[in-house]
Amino acid sequence: RRAHTVKAFASQVAGSVSDPGGGAKPKLNFLGNEVDPFLVELCGIVVWVTEKEKYVTFGVDDSTSVAQCLVWRPASAAEAQVAKRAKWSREETQALEEVARDRHGRLLSSELVLGAQVKVRGRVDSYLGRAQVKVASVCKVDDPNAETEHRMDAERLYRDVYTK
Repeated sequence: RRAHTVKAFASQVAGSVSDPGGGAKPKLNFLGNEVDPFLVELCGIVVWVTEKEKYVTFGVDDSTSVAQCLVWRPASAAEAQVAKRAKWSREETQALEEVARDRHGRLLSSELVLGAQVKVRGRVDSYLGRAQVKVASVCKVDDPNAETEHRMDAERLYRDVYTK
């Protein structure tokens, strides 16, 4: 069974984690149903960015709430090679590392700029009892109507599909 991407609001993502207490793993709830981590699409404005050694977190505000998003920095190709037990030459390993660093560098320099309008897709999960989106893709959106269109689509899908 393939997971579908849910067009949602940041408030739905932020409210999707409930802490059962007693050290148990937090539960994800979407529209009143307990669910496994699910794929979500958000559209909004980048309101904060925090860079750490192994990851970058940022907030996306769609006027309903701010969703915390996480992008892992690329692992070195050498680490990936060991993990997959692949046999790459040194040149192939260096080329893969360069491509990964270049993609991540472009992401930070162009898409994740404060005030930029972005569309984010990723898996909703919980960390320390809070919902966060583990980002699969993020792209800057230049269309001034994109957030309004996303909002209208999400409301229509909520009314006609998700709650049926």
